[in-house]
Amino acid sequence: MNYADIVLIVLVGGFALSGLFFGLFRTLGTLVGTIVAVLFTGQIIDLLTHSFGFLFGGGEFAKVIIYIIVFLIISRLVGLVFWIVGKMLGIITWLPFVKSIDHLLGGLLGFIEGIILVGIVLLYASHVLPPIVMQQAHLDQSEFAKYVLQTMKTLELFLPDAIRNFILTTAATASKVIPQPK
Repeated sequence: MNYADIVLIVLVGGFALSGLFFGLFRTLGTLVGTIVAVLFTGQIIDLLTHSFGFLFGGGEFAKVIIYIIVFLIISRLVGLVFWIVGKMLGIITWLPFVKSIDHLLGGLLGFIEGIILVGIVLLYASHVLPPIVMQQAHLDQSEFAKYVLQTMKTLELFLPDAIRNFILTTAATASKVIPQPK
């Protein structure tokens, strides 16, 4: 186990603890917000880059920055909607064990969300970053990273073609922005 394993395990553990703390409904809101943000941002990124890319100097760098901003806004708005609905449904938490079950299921969902998000980042990085960078980060020796990457590559087969193409397209875009090491 190297330090990359420790960092990845701590990240996934952080998601699990967050889910345990916030409960199922709010954790579900962040997960749904992330999925909606990925799908929606992927559909409108070209239009937004064309309209607002000049604010960030244009080109591929502007596209990456606009993607991040729009992704964060959409995911937070969806999360806010789930939070509001959760507060309205919070009236039933006085029932015995409902609150405990909510938090335990939130922890489980947080763990799953952590695996998926860490996996997406690793999958994206494996498409974008040169192998030397992955070696320097010790990700090529990380058992946890290998497990998560293999899981994501398997799950990638079940993604709709539009999402899979979007991942590859954004990876190609990012690889134009990130300079190759000499």
